[in-house]
Amino acid sequence: MFQYLRFLFGGGINTLVSVVSFYFINQHFSESVSLAGSFWITFFVSYLINSRFVFRTEEAAKVKFLLAVCIAFVVQQLIGKLVLILGGRDMLVFVIVSLIHVPFFFIMCRHWVFKNSDG
Repeated sequence: MFQYLRFLFGGGINTLVSVVSFYFINQHFSESVSLAGSFWITFFVSYLINSRFVFRTEEAAKVKFLLAVCIAFVVQQLIGKLVLILGGRDMLVFVIVSLIHVPFFFIMCRHWVFKNSDG
């Protein structure tokens, strides 16, 4: 339970890093460059948070983590499209996607990426 709470707290920090990095990059570059730059900064910070704070492992799981991020992104997009097809709009889409995506990503990290952690 505490590991999941650390995961949610780390996710909040990571979201803040994402928003701030996008804002600053977007001051000098296009939106698409800002999104890409923000994604990679957030990916790096997310790896550090999840490997050191949430799952507390020194295991070099960078490739697995990148794959987990990509899989979670595809799942997130598919769920979002499904919710839209079923009539969801605005924040409802975000809420439903988050309620599925966050535990899904946690489970992938816990049982695949960082499965040998002591966190």
